[in-house]
Amino acid sequence: DKKEIKAFNDQLTDLYLNSGLKVKHLIEDRKNTDFTLEFDPFRLFLFASHRTEDRNEQFIPGSMARQTHIQVLVYLCMFDYLKKNFQDFIYMPLLIIDSANQPMGIDIFRKFYPTIINFAEQIGIQTIFLSKDRLDGISDDDFINISDGLNKFHKQSE
Repeated sequence: DKKEIKAFNDQLTDLYLNSGLKVKHLIEDRKNTDFTLEFDPFRLFLFASHRTEDRNEQFIPGSMARQTHIQVLVYLCMFDYLKKNFQDFIYMPLLIIDSANQPMGIDIFRKFYPTIINFAEQIGIQTIFLSKDRLDGISDDDFINISDGLNKFHKQSE
C-alpha cells in the first residue's frame, strides 16, 4: 500500500531529521533541500533523496555513522508499524544492537543513545546495546559488559 509506505517513510524521515541531535551527518542532511529517507519494503532497500538545482536526486546515504543511525531508526519504525497495524501478530519486542558506537564514534553515540532509547520506550521496545566500551551516562541496568565475552564461566582455550 503506497499510502502506508509513504507514512512509514515520513515517520522515518521525521525521526531522523527532527531528533534535535547536533551531529555532523544530521547537520549536513538538514541543509539539503527536501531531504527524505525512503525505505522500499519490497526490495529491502533504503535510499535518501534531496532536491538539486533542477530535480530530485536519489542516493545511498554516506558515512557509517549515518547508515548506522538510519538502520536503527528503520528497525524501530518497523516495530512501531507492527504494533499499530498487526495487534495479533506475535513478535518479541526486543532490539539488540551490537557495537553501534564503533561506526559512530563515542561522541556521536553519547548523543544518539538517549534519542533511540526514548523512542524505543514510547513504542514499548526493549533495546539492548552491546559494547566493549563503557560509556558515561548509560545506567548499570542498561549496560552489558562483553569485554570478557558473553559467558564469563566459559573457559577459553589457551
